[in-house]
Amino acid sequence: MLLLSVLAIGLSLCSYKKAEVSGKQQQTTLDASRTALEGTVKSLQSLTTISEQQYAREIEREGRKPKLEVSLRHELKTTSPEWRFPARGELELKIPQHSAKVFFLLKNTGNAPVLRPTYIFVADPETVKVACAAEFPQYRPSTEGNICQFNSPSNLAPTENGLPHAVGHDLQIPTELSIVGLEFMLLGENIPMQSFKTRFTLQK
Repeated sequence: MLLLSVLAIGLSLCSYKKAEVSGKQQQTTLDASRTALEGTVKSLQSLTTISEQQYAREIEREGRKPKLEVSLRHELKTTSPEWRFPARGELELKIPQHSAKVFFLLKNTGNAPVLRPTYIFVADPETVKVACAAEFPQYRPSTEGNICQFNSPSNLAPTENGLPHAVGHDLQIPTELSIVGLEFMLLGENIPMQSFKTRFTLQK
């Protein structure tokens, strides 16, 4: 009888120890699961914060827009005359020679840069030759006939201190012509295409 009691006590102690070990294992598993869950919650909170910040920046960026003012000169000297393009219609000018240098002066008076601007020049009639970027040969693209197009290597930032960005090119005009048309077009990722037209009357 005493032997049976001792065996029963031994079996109870073994069961208790196994239950204690199992309980510790379960607690360890629960702690690990809770830690992983907390890490997931923190990650989600961080992603939510980043998304909210990106959304706020997007809204701010959408509220910022470039705004262009374009004028024209034959020279970049401060004393040379400058003609500003009207809101509608075309600019009409007289030029004395059949080979002319023309500069379009661009002022971005908005609060955002023109992203990846593209400049396009089209002369009319087709016998007029256009050579882009006359003052900036390192950016000179290959030209063909009366059309010249090139992508600027930099964004057109808002104008500071009133100094415009100049885009120059040469016109080679046949001697038999007396009137020449020139259209300047500009577009960017955040601005639709804008067109500025000039009609030159050649003085003989």
